[in-house]
Amino acid sequence: MIRTLSLSILLAASLAAFGQAPTSPSPSTPKAAEKKAETGINFSQVLKTDDDKPMIDIDGKTQLTLLSVVEVALLANLPSDQGLSGQQKFDLYELMRKIKAGPQPVKLSEPDLTTLRDRVGKAFGPSIVGPAWKMLDPALK
Repeated sequence: MIRTLSLSILLAASLAAFGQAPTSPSPSTPKAAEKKAETGINFSQVLKTDDDKPMIDIDGKTQLTLLSVVEVALLANLPSDQGLSGQQKFDLYELMRKIKAGPQPVKLSEPDLTTLRDRVGKAFGPSIVGPAWKMLDPALK
């Protein structure tokens, strides 16, 4: 709960710090997504700002990793989750367990990657979504 709150506060701070209008990402190609799923994703990657500096969590010390962002996105109770069944919520929990269990890089199916992009997109603002999505899908430039 505290970590979720910390990342929520980070989101507000990062949006203020990056005050830029989001740009539309290039469309993802199925082959690029398939290649990423085959090679896997290293969730210990640190998210970077537009200035190529590591993003820092609200504590001012901890670097913000793809794992920490994905964890919040998968386990948060988002407004859009009102209609989710217990099974769907359990599936989100199990996907998080699979990612945390590793080993890194983690190989994920295209439906799992779609779920991750969707959840991160709903849980965070553009300054987090942009770098996270680029790590989840290399076709996004």
